[in-house]
Amino acid sequence: MKVKTGLMPGSVVFILFLALAQVSFPVEEGSPSTVRTLTLEECISIALEHNADAVIAQKYVEMAGAEARGAVANFLPQLNASSSYSYSVQSFRDPLSGITFDGVEVPERYLERKTDSYSAGLNLRQSLFRGGYNLANLSYARAGHKKAGHSYEQTKQLLALEVKLRYYDLLKASRLLQVAEELVRSSEEQVKLEESLYEIGATAKANLLRAKVKLGEDRLSLISARNGLSIARANLNDILSWHLDTPVEVVDNLIVERATFDLPALIEEAIAQHPSVRMAAAQVQQARASLGMAKSGRMPILSASGSYSWYDSDLPKDLSDWKDHDSWSVGLSLSMPIFDGLATKSSIRQAQLNLSVAREDLEQAKRDVSLTVKQALLNVTEAEEKIQLTEESLALAEEERRLAEERYRLGASFLLELMDSRVAFTTAQTNHISALYDYKLSVAQLEQAVGSPVAP
Repeated sequence: MKVKTGLMPGSVVFILFLALAQVSFPVEEGSPSTVRTLTLEECISIALEHNADAVIAQKYVEMAGAEARGAVANFLPQLNASSSYSYSVQSFRDPLSGITFDGVEVPERYLERKTDSYSAGLNLRQSLFRGGYNLANLSYARAGHKKAGHSYEQTKQLLALEVKLRYYDLLKASRLLQVAEELVRSSEEQVKLEESLYEIGATAKANLLRAKVKLGEDRLSLISARNGLSIARANLNDILSWHLDTPVEVVDNLIVERATFDLPALIEEAIAQHPSVRMAAAQVQQARASLGMAKSGRMPILSASGSYSWYDSDLPKDLSDWKDHDSWSVGLSLSMPIFDGLATKSSIRQAQLNLSVAREDLEQAKRDVSLTVKQALLNVTEAEEKIQLTEESLALAEEERRLAEERYRLGASFLLELMDSRVAFTTAQTNHISALYDYKLSVAQLEQAVGSPVAP
């Protein structure tokens, strides 16, 4: 007897479906179905690439660069070429109209005169001296380009600080959720224990009710912790310009590496390279250039020009025919201002005041940066002290909880004492997590105040 082996068509389809189910299809980055674990550096890089503030600031830098390149045009000659062709028809009355010849009168009639005209030319103009206006204008444009670049750098630093803030918020929320989950599990185990003891008459019903009430409170805290985690994740997705529901995960880097900071060195570094100080310095350069442009209004203007043209009613047949109808000219033009209604004097005075204001702004920017650095460093010091205290408190609270659990197991203490020890331990955990978060955030603020990384 022969046995046939094979697959029915329906079985083939089912197997193909199972095979396709094992294939991983690419999913768009940042979509709600994509799960990615990101480091802090990756989050900052993504934000700098996609965040609207960073993109707009970069466009301003490009615009300022184009303006600076345009200022160079004042030093280059201007050459224009032109050509034209015209065809005209002129109607006029026949001058013989109305005259009689041999008794025959010439009837009135109109004639047409048709004319063609051709022309071509080149015109060259070069500015030789404008009282220093061109140099001042170029300096103004280049300072504006620098200012836009420093503004872009400041935007990137502020954006990086905001990314760090939301990144650490997510880490803090994640750790607090773990604490809340651990507390709920502990309360559930306590309720089970109290139920067992109550069934055998080894504990009072009040203890069982108290344990259940505590479990309900812990579950409420767990709901709040989960909601806090969802909000923190949405905030991070927002600054990354991703879908708000993207289930992104971040690498936990709340580990603290303490460092020694030198306040005078940090202030000196901040004054030398912080974007706000550099922007103020660029503003001083622009104000100085504006003063130069205003003073150029008192100086003469010298320019040179040259032109070549050709005109004829017919197209040239050869080179000699072209030369019979061409012309050229060169010249120098000198203009000297005599009286402009005090407009130049007013412009100079305004420019001088603007320069004084810009210099004061620069000094104020240096003072602001110095104060910000000092405040940020004090916050770092405070956060370090909090970490040390919360570490000690956490160790003590953990030991107290262990002892309370042991005493309760031996019947040497009440349930209320055990619950108080667990609450104290949870509070110590929360305070320690907050201290780690505060330290990371204070270091990030110090780096932003200095304008460069300072942490190890």
